[in-house]
Amino acid sequence: MAYQALLGVGVAMRLSITTGTSDHSGIGSEPVLTREARPVLLPPVVPVPPQWLAETVDATTDMALWQLLILMCVALPIGTSVGSARYANAGAGGYALAIVVGLVVGMGFGWTMWKTHKPVVNKLQWLPSSGTSLARQEWYFRAFYLAKMLWTGFAGFLGFWLSSAILRVAF
Repeated sequence: MAYQALLGVGVAMRLSITTGTSDHSGIGSEPVLTREARPVLLPPVVPVPPQWLAETVDATTDMALWQLLILMCVALPIGTSVGSARYANAGAGGYALAIVVGLVVGMGFGWTMWKTHKPVVNKLQWLPSSGTSLARQEWYFRAFYLAKMLWTGFAGFLGFWLSSAILRVAF
């Protein structure tokens, strides 16, 4: 019986592990694992034309990271709200109410994050581009993304706290 695995991308190694028996001991056959690695050339990945990528994703902005942060900002309050329902030992109705509360909080915080991104980024990109100013611009962007992460954490806290309060009142 042989097991094979490809390790890597491009030039890869094919690792083959074969099981069999050996009769070298003189008393009987023993199970033996044979490992063999051979280089293999995998077909190249087809490059994506940059124009197609720019049209599809709007690559002129940093939307990939930004969309991930917004998704986290929407999902975190939902998760903490479900955690609040689990902590309160709520039934199916309590879980449904907690999910609705988390969704409302997450959508509100995510919408706010979405609306503030473009004006702040545009303002930061208009800073002068001298050597010290580039360092300051980089520092501003780091602080901006840290503020987004703190905003996401606050959204999660508010989702937990609000769903806990509503579950205590409703159930």
